[in-house]
Amino acid sequence: ARTGHGKSSLLGHWAGYLCMRQEQHAIFFSLEMNVRQMATRWGRWVDYIDNRDNNRREPLQGSLEEVQRMTTHTLDLHCGSQTIGKIEQIVRARRRARDVVVVFVDYLQLVKSPDRMRDGPEQVVADVTGRLKNLALDHGVVVVAAAQLNRQAVRDSRGGPISPHISHLRYSGAIEQDADKIILLMEPPNKTDEE
Repeated sequence: ARTGHGKSSLLGHWAGYLCMRQEQHAIFFSLEMNVRQMATRWGRWVDYIDNRDNNRREPLQGSLEEVQRMTTHTLDLHCGSQTIGKIEQIVRARRRARDVVVVFVDYLQLVKSPDRMRDGPEQVVADVTGRLKNLALDHGVVVVAAAQLNRQAVRDSRGGPISPHISHLRYSGAIEQDADKIILLMEPPNKTDEE
């Protein structure tokens, strides 16, 4: 999805459900948001699921306490810039310490690969996707990585939203090759920019 169209929200909801409701262990790498922003999102999600006041800007205290329990017991949250090597290192260490079942990466094109930086962004993404695939295979975990769409995927010539295609993924060749499944998000056809 393009910026602001739900990649982080979707991954956050999946991680929250897995860790809070299913009590499974996961690792979440947020390369766009800090810990406070992630906690606030998860707190609002808990409010929504538990049918609490959904119009609040800040989550209720009980929700934040539930998020604190989640990040203490079932979720390893890592925020800020990450290299693929650091992600691999953290997953290997956490996998030995606990039964991690899913690794979330938000989002793919922000992961750095120092060995490939001079080769250009396509080679960086290819290196990252290949290494994430190997990480999943070697450690028996599911890797869910959000990816951004390129600018052509936003609007058609009349200004309306278009159905995204795999080719709209930024640097799609490597993503297509290494992904087992690709889910494309699209805003509803009647949605306006204000919604």
